Amino acid sequence: MKTLNEWVNNSRISTTSFYQDEACWEWLRSKNNGYGQYWIDGKSQYIHRVAYELFVGPIINGCIDHLCRNRSCFNPNHLEVVSLGENVRRGTCPAAHNISKKVCINGHPFVGDNLRYVKTKSGYGRMCNKCLYERNKKWRINNPEKKKISQRKYKLN
Repeated sequence: MKTLNEWVNNSRISTTSFYQDEACWEWLRSKNNGYGQYWIDGKSQYIHRVAYELFVGPIINGCIDHLCRNRSCFNPNHLEVVSLGENVRRGTCPAAHNISKKVCINGHPFVGDNLRYVKTKSGYGRMCNKCLYERNKKWRINNPEKKKISQRKYKLN
């Protein structure tokens, strides 16, 4: 495995492009949403992906997770290849928060046959059977004319 000094000596990267402390190798140049960027053959690449492939090996069907939670770090000891789902679960975004929930807003468990994936305004979400039944019941009460149209449309004779 190459060392950081060997890589710097054999590439266009200068020692002013990053800061190296005991743990993180902090990228100081161009960044996109906190992730360091590096230009290779006229294409912008994330520096942590370049570093992982140079120091560890190829990235096959996966995301790179920063174990140190520092997006601009490219120390290969702080990087791990994980699936997209695992990367989301390890994150701090609203999706990570929601996927970790074990019960719905009313306290019903998200397990087995009690779990349904439903279309929402922003995509898809999880809902328990009891809450889904109550939501649909409320919709039918508030929209009786639409209920009759849908019944006529699918009525078998």
